[in-house]
Amino acid sequence: MTQNMEISRLSIANLVEQLEKNLPGEVTVEIAQDAKIEALMKSFDPTLDETWKAFAFVDENVRYTRNLVASGADYDLILLVWNPKKESPIHDHSCNCWMRIIQGSLTESKYQVQEGVLNPNPSEVTKLELGFCAYINDSIGLHKIANETEELSISLHLYCPRQASCNVYCPQSLQKQRRNMCYYSMFGEKVETGL
Repeated sequence: MTQNMEISRLSIANLVEQLEKNLPGEVTVEIAQDAKIEALMKSFDPTLDETWKAFAFVDENVRYTRNLVASGADYDLILLVWNPKKESPIHDHSCNCWMRIIQGSLTESKYQVQEGVLNPNPSEVTKLELGFCAYINDSIGLHKIANETEELSISLHLYCPRQASCNVYCPQSLQKQRRNMCYYSMFGEKVETGL
């Protein structure tokens, strides 16, 4: 796919349609080099219409909500709503993960595992401002996402291929635990199992 492409602004429905058309049948880590996928994520314009807000569930009793917007054979598109001053645990990705900031801002701290042991000191800390599109997979490292602001922040994530579970790391004990991925809502409907 070409690096010099023009993609118009997309609504959430148009983004899902374009992902279905443009994701290859078998997704590998090499897809990260495909500029078209990042361009599609960057082309999502939350100001075009408000249909994406039907997926933006807020619950002040949790750190963040994970809301499944769309799912295909090789991907999950998820909207995360981050409560103020909350963060994810340090975690890995056995897939490609693109993350687009669509409201507020977030901070990404990257970590490295050396000889099977987590280095608890971040190797890189990046402020992700509104509109920013980040990418990570396990070859880059682990990460933690934090909303350091006093306002809600919202990010749109593309996991490709789909990710059913991940390793979560404790920075104090340096131990990891495998956790299944759960959703607060699926396709605009709240689920009973929560996070």
